[in-house]
Amino acid sequence: MGRHMLTYHVVVPLAVVAVLVLVGVPLASAIRVGIATGCIGMVVMMATGGMHHGHRAPTDAASDDSVAKTR
Repeated sequence: MGRHMLTYHVVVPLAVVAVLVLVGVPLASAIRVGIATGCIGMVVMMATGGMHHGHRAPTDAASDDSVAKTR
């Protein structure tokens, strides 16, 4: 989870700020957009449960309904 936080909530917003500054956007505006990017990333993470698609939290196989139904 720590790597995800660094990537999507620090590195991506900083990259957005850097690209905007290189394009010619004023620094203050670029920082605002970078902050908004980080906030949007946090909201998306919270809305999706903070998990990568295709990964499941560790569970007890005996309590899993799909396993119990196949027995």
